[in-house]
Amino acid sequence: MANTVQNNKQGKAVIFLHIPKAAGSTLNSVIERQFEAAATFKIDGFRIRESIDEFKKMPGAKRETIKLLHGHMFFGLHQFLPRPSTYITMLRDPVDRVISHYYHVLRHSNHYLHEEVKSRDMSLKDYVSSGISVELDNGQTRDISGEGIYQIPFPNIGIGYGQCSTEMLERAKKHLREHFAVVGFLERFDETLILLKRTFGWGNPCYVKSNVGENRPYKRDISKDTLKVIEKYNELDIELYKYAGEVFEGLINKQLLSSSFERELKEFKLLNKYCGKIYIFSQRVKRKLKKLAKSYA
Repeated sequence: MANTVQNNKQGKAVIFLHIPKAAGSTLNSVIERQFEAAATFKIDGFRIRESIDEFKKMPGAKRETIKLLHGHMFFGLHQFLPRPSTYITMLRDPVDRVISHYYHVLRHSNHYLHEEVKSRDMSLKDYVSSGISVELDNGQTRDISGEGIYQIPFPNIGIGYGQCSTEMLERAKKHLREHFAVVGFLERFDETLILLKRTFGWGNPCYVKSNVGENRPYKRDISKDTLKVIEKYNELDIELYKYAGEVFEGLINKQLLSSSFERELKEFKLLNKYCGKIYIFSQRVKRKLKKLAKSYA
């Protein structure tokens, strides 16, 4: 991993490579509070390729003011930032990510895959084996290697479905080592936040989970045949996830040399629990006030 503390002291821009269905929406809510809106550029999730093109075509002087670039993207956009930069991202267990992706598509009628999946009455196994989108085929390796779907007319042009190579995996590992300040994990979200806070000197990282899928089965409830199909098309992601996990453990172990990390993590979990309750209460109050306003309108 890059020398993160030194990077931050040098005023490097932060690029958050948001991998779909890996807690990115929740992390975004934390990251956006750390930067002035005028110094950020967000890749629009509903018009990704157009948004990336807009970023590339921005005047150099304007791009030089960007301190945070975030959204669904592939590795490589740092080349269009005049100032030095460093990446961060969140990974997720590859099998669980694909399961989550399927149920997300079923729930959201505005997703570009929803109509086809519903009209063909696809099961999870059908969904993964159909080749409907390369997002389901080592999607994390694709984005971090620089072969992400958003640099091409997606979903299936470029590196085709089932055609990812070990060279892509090695390139993704190299990028993680040399260009990423922090690679976090959905499964260890709070630890990731404290690591980010310490690395970049960020303020309060409290959060409320957003864009969380409901009414979906757990990985343990999925049939073995279906799991095998998912694993088949995500072998590289599984390897990348293991590799990044070892690097993450190394970073955490360094932090644990000081007892203050464990104490800070424990205090944060307690604080965030109460922040979540306050947020939920405030949302309920807002809904009641809206209903009252309508009744008096």
